[in-house]
Parts: sequence; C-alpha cells; structure tokens
Amino acid sequence: MNIGGNTRTLSFPEAKSVGVIQLTPGVSKWKDALTSASPLLQLEARGEVVVDEEVSLQLTITDDSVNDLSWIDHLGPHDIQSLDLSGSSVMDDQLHHLSTLQGLESLDLSNTRMTNSGMAALKTLRRLRKLGLARTNLTDNGLANISELTNLDWLDLSGNSITDYGTESLRSLRDLQVLHLNDTEISDETIDRVGKLEAFVVLEMRRTNVTSARLGALTSLRELLTLDLSNTKVDDRGLRFLGELTSLNELYLQKTHITSVGLIQLQNLKALEELHLEDCGISKQGVQQFSTHVPSCVVYH
Repeated sequence: MNIGGNTRTLSFPEAKSVGVIQLTPGVSKWKDALTSASPLLQLEARGEVVVDEEVSLQLTITDDSVNDLSWIDHLGPHDIQSLDLSGSSVMDDQLHHLSTLQGLESLDLSNTRMTNSGMAALKTLRRLRKLGLARTNLTDNGLANISELTNLDWLDLSGNSITDYGTESLRSLRDLQVLHLNDTEISDETIDRVGKLEAFVVLEMRRTNVTSARLGALTSLRELLTLDLSNTKVDDRGLRFLGELTSLNELYLQKTHITSVGLIQLQNLKALEELHLEDCGISKQGVQQFSTHVPSCVVYH
C-alpha cells in the first residue's frame, strides 16, 4: 500500500516475528485519538518491511516471552512512533535499546518486570507523549526520572507503589491531559499538585487514600471530562467542589461516603452524561431528585 509516494524500509529479525505492525494516519493531539481512523494495514514485524513515509507506525509485541530488544538497534530513530511492550517479559537490562527510537511518541510497558532502574533509560525519549507504566515495579524514586519527559500528555501509573512524595515529579508535566493513578498510595497532597496542571481531560484516582479535604484544588480543571474518585474516602463535603466542574461528562463516585443529601450539590453539572453511584447508600428518591435537574444524565445506582 502506497499512500504518499516515499517509503522507508524497516529491518526486523528474520527468524521470528516480534509482533504486529499497524499503520495509521498520524494523530496530532490526544483528543483526536478517539475519533481517528482505523488502522490502514496490519503487517508482520519480521524481516524487511517497507512502509509509506507518511504513516504512523505502531508495533505491538504479541509474544509475551520476548525479552531481547537488541533488534531495535537496527531501526532508524523515527521508524516507530508507538511501541506496545505491555505484558512482555522485557526487563530493565533491555530498555537501553529504546534510546535508538528518538522519534517514539507512545510507549506501553504496563505489566512488565520493569523497575526503577529501567526508568533511567526512558528519560532520553523526549518526544514521548503517551507512557503506560501500570502495574510495573515502579516506586517514588524511579518516578523522579519522569520530570524530564515534558511532552507527556497521557500517563498511566496505576497499580504501583507511588505516594504523594513521588507525584512531586509530575509538576513539570504541564501538558498532561490524561492521568491514571488508580490503586496507588496517593492522598490529598497529590490533589493539590494535579489541580495546578490545568490541561486535564481525564483524571482517575480510584482506590486511593483521597478524601474530600482538598478537592477544591480540582476546580481549576475547566476542561475535565472524566473524573474517577470511586472507592475513596470522598463524602458530601467534597461534592460542592465537584459541582463546579461543569465540563464533566463522566463522574465515578461508587463506593464512596456520599449521601442523598449531598447529591443535590451536583445539579449544575448539565453536561454530565454518566454518574456512577453504586454501593453508596444513595436512596431512590435522591437519584430521582438529581435526575429532575440533569435529565440527560444516566445514573448508575
């Protein structure tokens, strides 16, 4: 398939495929990703592969036993825009090969054996915009390296031993639009920090130690579309601040400590499409009262 005219040749191992290549048009902003075109073509990452110069290339490692990344050294710095290593057996000692890919914009290392040592190899990838590190072995000390990746607009740190001390490293990431901090050890101090990063579209902090105490810091997030505070210690005191987030489309508050009395403080969220209140003890009457003010919102109760 020739889309633009010029092509580039990529060299992968001959003996065995390392994964699947997807070719798509480039996506200039994270918000465009949800409506961008489907992959134009899928190819096997084996031997020499010729692709059009104008397309964006995503490589997904499909063999979870892959633990040798030395083949990356044979690629050009801008040959791959997106690399998905999630669930593979790759370890820290192989991550230095990624420095070859200076044009890499998206990297997923979720569910790998990466540790703090591996983070040092990632800080040279200055063009990264999307980084998945969920359920690795990352702690606060390793997260310190992330402060140099100032182009990031999407970051998943879920399921790691990250505390408020570690999230201090996020201060320099002024372009962050999507942040997943689910199942971490963060608390209210992190709320203060994320409230100063005003580009957020999606913010998830479920199953953390967050309370209502500092939710007022989130009122600066004027473009926030999705907020997940489920399974936290949030109660009615925090709802008056959430009621100021009038851009919200989705709000997740299941398994929190809110009541029907506090729910009325969300009645100004006219853009809300989904509200999750499962296992909160909210009465049927409380839901009905809210729905009279925001009739277009689907309430899961």
